[in-house]
Formats: sequence, C-alpha cells, structure tokens
Amino acid sequence: MSEFFSLLTTSLGTWGICAGVHGVTAVIRDPAPPLPVVPAVPYDVARAWEAYESGLADSLHLPTDHSAPPRAHLFYLAVRKIPRGETRTLEQIAFSSGITVEETETLLSDCPLPLVIPTHRVTGWSFPEPELQAALLALESMNPRLERIRTPWK
Repeated sequence: MSEFFSLLTTSLGTWGICAGVHGVTAVIRDPAPPLPVVPAVPYDVARAWEAYESGLADSLHLPTDHSAPPRAHLFYLAVRKIPRGETRTLEQIAFSSGITVEETETLLSDCPLPLVIPTHRVTGWSFPEPELQAALLALESMNPRLERIRTPWK
C-alpha cells in the first residue's frame, strides 16, 4: 500500500498517483474504488501535468521510488531519452539498453509509471490502450517541446 495517493484529472482521463516517501511508485489510469484513504502525494502533480501538456516538459517530471533490477534501469533510461513527440521501435530500445527484445517487451508491459516513463513512445509492441497511446502522441505533436529562449548576456 502506498503512503500517499492523489487523483489527477486530465484531458486524457483520471489518473491515480501512488507515492512512497522517496517518490512516485505507480501511475494508474482510471483507478477503481475503493481509493486509498491516505495523505495526498507531496508533489505538485497538477503542475507537472500542466508542464507536460503545454510542452514545457518532456514527460511527467516527478521523483520516482520504484524498485527495479539494474537492467530495467537501463531500459527506463533509454525510454526516457526518447524526445517528446518522437517514437522508437521496440528493437531500438532493446539495442540501446542492452537487453533482449523479449525482456524489453516485458518491461514495457510491466512498467508501473506510464507518463513518467513514456512507454507510449515505443512502437512495435502491444501497448495496453492503443487509443491512449495515440492520444498521448497527438498531444505531444500538437504541443512540441518549447525551446528555451536564449538571451545573450549583456
């Protein structure tokens, strides 16, 4: 059971954000009752979503606290490096993280942190909700990452 829980209502549905002391442990789309009766997640989840939705952030930037084997961390890093609005194939992610295609597909399917780990940017596997994957990619293409304004020092 999580120590903290918050609901996040977005244009793409309602999300349950579960967290422990050190960060987010799970992101659940349309969580079913009964919902946990615990304190709210101590992060500004709504602000993180607004930054993502508007193009200011590549993904939902929240601290994470999920245990995963070392090979999985390489996989998560490879997926997080996919730029907003772009996709990579299952094979490309497997190659860049140094694991088999089968392991990669398992890690994608078991990922507890969609939006934080943008698994929707990986193609060539059975994304659990194809309509959500399409909606997230459409959102990212409508609001590409905003370039930082560079002001020369005076």
